[in-house]
Amino acid sequence: MTVTTIQAGTSHPTGLSDAATRAATYVGQFIGGIEDGREIAARHFELSRLSRAELARRGLNRPCDLSELMSQTYGHALGRH
Repeated sequence: MTVTTIQAGTSHPTGLSDAATRAATYVGQFIGGIEDGREIAARHFELSRLSRAELARRGLNRPCDLSELMSQTYGHALGRH
C-alpha cells in the first residue's frame, strides 16, 4: 500500500505552488464564466430578434412585448390597470 502525503507549499510538476495552482484554476473558471455569459448574450440577442411566430416554431413563447410588460408592471405600480 502506498501512502501519499501533500505538504503545504510543495510544488507541482508544472513548477507552480499550491497558491499559484489555485489562482490559475480560479482565473480559468472566471474566463470560462465570461465565455458562457457571452454565449448566453449572443443567444438572447438572436432570440430577441425573432417574431412570436418564429419563436413558436422553435417551441418557445414570448407572452408579451417588452413595452406591454413595462406598461403592465409600471401600470400596476402606479395604480393604472
